[in-house]
Amino acid sequence: MILPVLLPILLAIFEVGLMFFASVLMDGAASDAARLVRTGQAQRSADALGTFRQRLCDQLFGVVNCGDVMLDVRSFRTFGAIPPTVQLDDQGRLANVGFTPGNAGDIIIVRVGFRWNFSTPLIGLPFSDNGTNSRLLLSTVVFRNEPYQRP
Repeated sequence: MILPVLLPILLAIFEVGLMFFASVLMDGAASDAARLVRTGQAQRSADALGTFRQRLCDQLFGVVNCGDVMLDVRSFRTFGAIPPTVQLDDQGRLANVGFTPGNAGDIIIVRVGFRWNFSTPLIGLPFSDNGTNSRLLLSTVVFRNEPYQRP
């Protein structure tokens, strides 16, 4: 008699915990991959975007599908020039994305996003950010590139 009430609650607790785990994992992966840009390793490689994406995907350990991850890496001259808000398109994905890792001394913002789709019925409604059964998990890293030497 209690099972029909308890089972959805347990599934919801498990799924929300898994979503938070994926969010923390993505934060660590974004920070680790951003280090390649900060030290100039990505810029010195033959394929900067490929090197960055590979490091990011390696750190996600298959918990998040790397093909669905959205990347936005841009350089700025001042911290004040960084836009304070994130622009999203109609599907709730990052808009105006690009990969510009900059040069030594540039200020860089790295945004890594993933849309988490809830499986448990009705649990997505209180956690949704766009009226669907999903939520945008977004990790942001802001830093100044180290004074590395270009080849």
